[in-house]
Amino acid sequence: MTDTIPVGEFDPTKQLDQMREIYAQIKDDLMTIVTAMRNGGDPEENLKNMNVVIQNHHKAYLQVQNLEADLEKRGQLIRATRASQLDLADARSEIHTRLARFKERRGDH
Repeated sequence: MTDTIPVGEFDPTKQLDQMREIYAQIKDDLMTIVTAMRNGGDPEENLKNMNVVIQNHHKAYLQVQNLEADLEKRGQLIRATRASQLDLADARSEIHTRLARFKERRGDH
């Protein structure tokens, strides 16, 4: 049995927006830490914040990989579905052609 794409649940634009939001948050977090370091903030606090950002970045990276894999899988399913639809259209055309030939031989019009 093949996978199906639930109608109305797949929105690639929404998923791409999620990825952009993740990366924007990481950038904001890093810029906050860089600013704190430049302003001479507490080195221990800066290090602790940097570790949190690194952990969050890793989680976000995995989340983005999952989103990309989902997009790719759905793209493959869509391509396979389109190919199947073309195959069905070819088969349907062949059936109509054979039926027309059969009717001609039988004398039906």
